Amino acid sequence: MCRMFGFRSVIQSHVHRSLVQADNALAVQSQNHRDGWGVAYYVDGAPHLTKSATGALDSTLFRRVSGLVSSETVVAHIRQATQGNLSVLNSHPFQYGRWVMAHNGDIPDFEEVRAELEAAIAPRLRRFILGDTDSERVFFLFLTELCQFGPLAGNFTVEEVMTALETAVARIRAICDGRPDEKPSLLSLIVTNGAVLLALHGGKELYYSTYKTRCADRDSCPSLKPECEHATQSGFVNHLIVSSNGRSRTGVRSWWGLGRRSRAYPRPRRTQGLDRYDGNWVQLQQEIASAESGVATSPTLPPSPRLPPPRHPGAVLRWLGNVPGRLGDAALPSADPARVPELPLAPGALEAIVRRSPRGNGYLSLEPGLRTFATDDGALTWAAAPRHALAVGGVHVIGDGQRLLTAFREALAVARFSKVMLFPVATGERRLLRSAGFRSLAVGAEAFVDTADFTLAGRKHADLRQMVNRGVKRYGVRVEEVSVAHRGASLDHLYHHWLDARPLADPMALLIGTPCFERPLGRRYFAARVPDRPNPVAFVTVTPGWQGAGWGVDVMAREPDAPAGAMDVLLTEVITRLADEGADVVSLGACPMAERTPLPRQDSRFLRWVFRWLYRGWIGNRLFPFHSLAHYKDKFAPRWEAVHLASWPRLNVWSLYAGCRMWGLFGSPPLLPPPDA
Repeated sequence: MCRMFGFRSVIQSHVHRSLVQADNALAVQSQNHRDGWGVAYYVDGAPHLTKSATGALDSTLFRRVSGLVSSETVVAHIRQATQGNLSVLNSHPFQYGRWVMAHNGDIPDFEEVRAELEAAIAPRLRRFILGDTDSERVFFLFLTELCQFGPLAGNFTVEEVMTALETAVARIRAICDGRPDEKPSLLSLIVTNGAVLLALHGGKELYYSTYKTRCADRDSCPSLKPECEHATQSGFVNHLIVSSNGRSRTGVRSWWGLGRRSRAYPRPRRTQGLDRYDGNWVQLQQEIASAESGVATSPTLPPSPRLPPPRHPGAVLRWLGNVPGRLGDAALPSADPARVPELPLAPGALEAIVRRSPRGNGYLSLEPGLRTFATDDGALTWAAAPRHALAVGGVHVIGDGQRLLTAFREALAVARFSKVMLFPVATGERRLLRSAGFRSLAVGAEAFVDTADFTLAGRKHADLRQMVNRGVKRYGVRVEEVSVAHRGASLDHLYHHWLDARPLADPMALLIGTPCFERPLGRRYFAARVPDRPNPVAFVTVTPGWQGAGWGVDVMAREPDAPAGAMDVLLTEVITRLADEGADVVSLGACPMAERTPLPRQDSRFLRWVFRWLYRGWIGNRLFPFHSLAHYKDKFAPRWEAVHLASWPRLNVWSLYAGCRMWGLFGSPPLLPPPDA
């Protein structure tokens, strides 16, 4: 197998000793790893990469490069080939833009899964694969996942890089592992963009070090500090080195082994060195303290200082996206919602209608702040903006549905609403809406789990199974049904904590429900707990539907520091419990903009292009996590059904913009309160 080395520091440092002179330097290890080498280092934030297909031990170029390199971030690698020919193209590290990656390990029988791995890579990245190795495919699959958080030339948080890397590794294992009599893939990795360096133990040993017992350059180094030769006392470190071989006979550096699937990832601070990541970095520091003291307990570290969260790029995009709507509201005449008859329903009548709804998201009709339009033929609930109206929760038909929709449309036309929209609309309802004068367009897909077929076995559930096992075995996640009468306060605190922690705090109004702790009206609440916390770390609400034959998942909320796999364990247990109670189907909810079903041929190609641009592009996913939401639900291998938006009198780009604006895609929508608000 290969050997690799990663270095991250707050000061520019020479790495010649680690690469050439130390007794365990890469040059020494290259005696048994003669199939190529590479060194990547950063200058002014840009990577400089030198590679060769020869052995490093006798390479004058390797010694020259190692002697010249002085950088804050360095990644080096020596190769023992398992896949691919001996060539510069197959030598590590691999580079794309600012990103560099080195890999230690291999994927058994790589040629058998090569095509499937390449198919999982984004087409625009796939064309940059130049070599024959499994490692290069791993790198570009990581970049594919990282694209979900923004352009690769941008800045990323440690959490985003960690999520992308772990997701990529999980996808690789789902494709490559699990075959009979086959060894698992070995995927120990170091990735960096010069600012964030992250190492992942994926089966081959990795060691880390944060200080030397005695620096060999202490008499000549102008940047020598006490932290260089002693363990941190503040919880912050100035240097971090990750290596696939940390054993040193001279003892000049203190090494600790990373556990399997654990991570080490410093990130820069302006004044205090390399910041610790609140959860796992604290654990890493505690492991260091335990190793030094020789005892099992760890001292309490001071809390890391809280910095104000950076302004999310989506906030600016939301403001810009809302400009055309605000100009239209100011320049064009407003509607008069008071002219729409607000026909009162008997107490509990709407709740009774919704409970009989042939859908799970009909409970959106019970959200506070909505207006009600009712006739003898049924009811609709809707929200009013200055010039547009949006009915949510579906069409609740009792008698003649066409007559109900026609009366609703005519009443809003009299009130001078320029557009009347309905969402969500199921495929089977499109003909009814068309007969009432509405036009519709597929604007997403809803994920359904048929409980009779739900299982964690098989390759299609490999990602979900891995996360469930992690949550249960590593963190002890357990699930319980919560009575809001007794424990609603803890769930309410969690819900608002979750909202506050979101990069864009506004919830998607009229698209995602609220927990409604004060008026459950048949909702049920399930929470995930871990042994060392008094309060839940995640919860979901489910609403009844399908005439009692199914349930719909509505709100999903989790603590920002909830352990990995908590939500996966929670949803899996909820589906299992509801199935045991006789439920036939569980809806995981709609994913706006997602295309998971054959599209109606009559849909406008231009409007379809607009939605694909929002779903796949950087701008759309900065406004709302369209892609990651659908990708997460894919783990449950659901049955997808199209969800439509209906509009009158026309369905065009302005209809889509008005609908997105009322959903809250561009911030809090300008809704007019109902008369009794």
